[in-house]
Amino acid sequence: MPATTLADAPVLALTVQPPWSHWLATGIKNIENRTWAPPGNWRGKLVIHAGKTLDRHGFWFAARLGHRIGEDEVNRGEYLAVADLADVHRAGSDCPPACTPWGMPGCFHWVLAHVRRLITVEGHGRQKLFIPPTDVLEQVLTG
Repeated sequence: MPATTLADAPVLALTVQPPWSHWLATGIKNIENRTWAPPGNWRGKLVIHAGKTLDRHGFWFAARLGHRIGEDEVNRGEYLAVADLADVHRAGSDCPPACTPWGMPGCFHWVLAHVRRLITVEGHGRQKLFIPPTDVLEQVLTG
């Protein structure tokens, strides 16, 4: 039976600007920072979609942590990976050590686990959470 709301969906997608999407898809970055929490305390399989617009600050930030990559080495406009959304909490003094160094103050920290690369699929992203295209869903559910 198909999900009737996003909070009922077992698989959702999130568009993330490159290079942040690259770090998430490779498992190097396990925290995604958002100013909002998923609807209905949603947990499930989260597909990472690389947006088309680069966040140049991300290249500088990751390079400071020893993760250098060039602008021509990141995917754009593609579905890259799937992970389990394991936890979501507000940034604060009680953050677990896993939030360092990627977690930002004033955000919700979305904690990702069990990241798995997908065969990349070109496609448009969206703002907020959304149900991924059928070909991406098939990879997630059969992989």
